[in-house]
Amino acid sequence: MLKPKVVIPQQFIHEHPIAHGEEFGVLCWNTQKLTEKPEFQRALARVLADFPCLFLLLQEAKLSAKNNWLLPDWSYAVAPNMQTRRSTYGVLTASQYAFTEAQARLSRKREGMFATHKSYMLSYHTLAEGDYG
Repeated sequence: MLKPKVVIPQQFIHEHPIAHGEEFGVLCWNTQKLTEKPEFQRALARVLADFPCLFLLLQEAKLSAKNNWLLPDWSYAVAPNMQTRRSTYGVLTASQYAFTEAQARLSRKREGMFATHKSYMLSYHTLAEGDYG
């Protein structure tokens, strides 16, 4: 079935908040469903080595139902817009800071030949002094 199930892949392993005034990077990338390819994983590792980021916003991410995701040391949540028996597709937010909350959402409007919904993620992360970021 193409429409995603209620079960949403996620992993929350970080508990520390963002320190107020701390500088951090955000990487936003349309991965074109290549997240499981070794070439993409090497390219992502190079980018993160050159430009350290604490947040990754990946569009068109593909996650296999059988394998762990390529960044096992990151907390992440996925908002799928399509699922098959083998894979989940959607947007992924990953962070090295704690998630206060992550809400996966689907658009009402459908698009394309398969009439899929657009997915989006609302994620919340607490600043050290209790401010929300």
